Parts: sequence; structure tokens; C-alpha cells
Amino acid sequence: MAKVPPTCWKCGYELSGLKVDDLCPECGCAVWSRPPIEQATQNASRSMTWGIVSLVLFFACLGPLAGLLAIPAVTYASKANTEVRQGLIDKSQISGAKTGLILGWITIGLSLLAVCAYAFVLVLTQYL
Repeated sequence: MAKVPPTCWKCGYELSGLKVDDLCPECGCAVWSRPPIEQATQNASRSMTWGIVSLVLFFACLGPLAGLLAIPAVTYASKANTEVRQGLIDKSQISGAKTGLILGWITIGLSLLAVCAYAFVLVLTQYL
């Protein structure tokens, strides 16, 4: 697996080549600092929340439009995975992000399938 270069937790600037006691040239944050633990763990829980909400709303009322609500679930899961790779949060926190990622992709897949089915029905009704 490729080694991930160190980045600033606040702005994402790559910190390769800087000393530990330096400041981030982009935002001025200390290189050695880490985000508050509450902030770091929010991405995993947000991912799970968006994933659950999008799948429930797909079946409850929104249908294919719920696929748009699944995009934040996938995005927050990606951010949480990056935080784990950077050592900002413990690996035990990633289960919520994995749940959100799986549910988000399921909702996106079902939404695309529903759109294709709607399009197929529309085309079929024009020829019958």
C-alpha cells in the first residue's frame, strides 16, 4: 500500500519536508497538532446517518431522488477513511463510515436501477 504523505488536518495542505515545530504555510496551523477528537469522529457518524436516511427515503417516498442524498454518505465515509489512514482517529471508529458507505452505494445503485426501469417503461409504452 502506498504511503500517504502527511497533510494538515485543517486545510489539507501537504506537509512533506516541514519540521515538526513548523506551521502549515497555507493556514498557519501547527504541524504537530491534531483536530479535536469530536471533529475527527463526526465524519464516520455523519456517513452512517446519511446512508441510513437515504436508503429509508428511497423506499419510503423519494425513489431515485434518494440517490442524491446518498452522495454525502459516500463523501463523509471517504473523509473518515482518510482520517484513519492519517492516524487522526482510531480504526474502531471506521465501522460507522463503512456502514454509511455501503448503504450509500446501495441507494445510488437502486436509484440508477429505478431510473433505468422508468426509462424502459416509458419507451415500452410508446411502442405498444
